[in-house]
Amino acid sequence: MATQLHAKDAFSGDFQFEFEKGFSSPVAIVLDRAPPYLVSGLLIGPLVPKAKSIDEVIAQLKRLPGTTSLFVATLEPDAMHPIAELNADQPLAIGSAFKLYVLAELIRQIAAQDRRWTDVTPLDNNARSLPSGFLRDWPAGSPLTLHTLAALMISQSDNTAADHLIHLLGRDQVEKVLGVTGQAQPQQNIPFLTTVEMFKLKGEPSGRLMADYLAASPAGRLKLLNGPVAEFSREAIEFPSTPSHIADVEWFASTSDLGRVMQWIHTQTASDRTSAARQILAINPGLQLSKERWKYVGYKGGSEPGVLNLTYLLETSDNRWLTVSATWNDPDKILDEPRFLGLVERTIQLTP
Repeated sequence: MATQLHAKDAFSGDFQFEFEKGFSSPVAIVLDRAPPYLVSGLLIGPLVPKAKSIDEVIAQLKRLPGTTSLFVATLEPDAMHPIAELNADQPLAIGSAFKLYVLAELIRQIAAQDRRWTDVTPLDNNARSLPSGFLRDWPAGSPLTLHTLAALMISQSDNTAADHLIHLLGRDQVEKVLGVTGQAQPQQNIPFLTTVEMFKLKGEPSGRLMADYLAASPAGRLKLLNGPVAEFSREAIEFPSTPSHIADVEWFASTSDLGRVMQWIHTQTASDRTSAARQILAINPGLQLSKERWKYVGYKGGSEPGVLNLTYLLETSDNRWLTVSATWNDPDKILDEPRFLGLVERTIQLTP
């Protein structure tokens, strides 16, 4: 059975397909505009379990191997009201969701009138990273606005854009914004890694850089990052295809931390000066969510082998704001990403 959720025009629409074994899936269909009107576009989203409540979703999350976390809350300017929680205060690896904190520091500096979205900066050759993203292939010195860097960092998860912004805004300033936005244990992210530093630590074949890094104090780690890690060639990186050090070398936050940073971003982007950040968060919505129910969808996620996070800032059609954040870590095996995406999507569908 198919239920139409949103018709874009006479030739395209979004549907919800229902399957007999207790799953549904969002499906986008596009037809040719000329006879015989063949299907020219078909996008089938993840299978979503037809759980009847968020409690049922949480029960399924608990059955996944490793550790899962969920935080769902309604937002007010000065408060969050939790709706559902699972291990919500446990810090876990979050992958590229760390870029929300880089965006937060950019918002803070723009709000303070230290920078503008239209400021132009030449692409820093030292900021080149590995995929995802495409700025790594652009010529050094290419002029980029801060808006462009932020948009690529969030919508495409461009690692070079993120590293460039960390260099420009200041590693120490990004570390400070962790506390400003309400992260409960910011010391876990000091020193705050760039993406290329993480790739090098995990991808240096001998394991020497990682061993030295793990044995060092925070000050010693920073010295290593600025010395041997910086000197190690990007071309020599052999990044592992299975989970590697996700409990000690990554970016860490709880799902309630991520809810708080989304609340902070929501509050801080109410003015014209900083409102572009909301638009940037909405470029890539992640999952296919109902356009009838959700007036605004802001999203950033993150992943590496053994790590998966999805974090949302949402506005309902009746002008209520919510945040949903879900994380899955497993140090032993590759994650079943479609299964987790389906559970998160069902959570959002069930959120009152």
